[in-house]
Amino acid sequence: MAERRIHLRFPTLSVIKTVEISSSDGKTDIPAIMCDVSVGGMAMITFLPLPKNSDIVLDLKMPDINLRKVTARIVRVEEKNGTFLIALKFRSLDNTVKKKINAMALDWQKCEERQAVGEKTECRNCAYYNLCNKEAKKKHAANQCSA
Repeated sequence: MAERRIHLRFPTLSVIKTVEISSSDGKTDIPAIMCDVSVGGMAMITFLPLPKNSDIVLDLKMPDINLRKVTARIVRVEEKNGTFLIALKFRSLDNTVKKKINAMALDWQKCEERQAVGEKTECRNCAYYNLCNKEAKKKHAANQCSA
């Protein structure tokens, strides 16, 4: 299957948050496991289904990204073993947040490419650093603490 995404995504599986969602049905706090984020949208896993093609307003704060009052459309809902993969397309996103998400996605991709060819990863000035759980970051953090 051909890749249809036009925006670079980065993983956020280590981030578990409660997402406040406002919809025409009312406001709901939903525990969600964030899968990935791009300037175009995000994916999350929930234990509650959400109606496909409905618009919602998100309130979510995660390291380095503040998604407050972001309007999104639910474009895909996939159920598997009592959990739901929810794919969202952002309809409104602040330009500052877009720039931050793009910087994080680019730094994540560069790191992946360096690791794939055996090059040393560079953690200094990495926009993705606060979400990263790679071994290279742990070594970098340990070196910073001992310096």
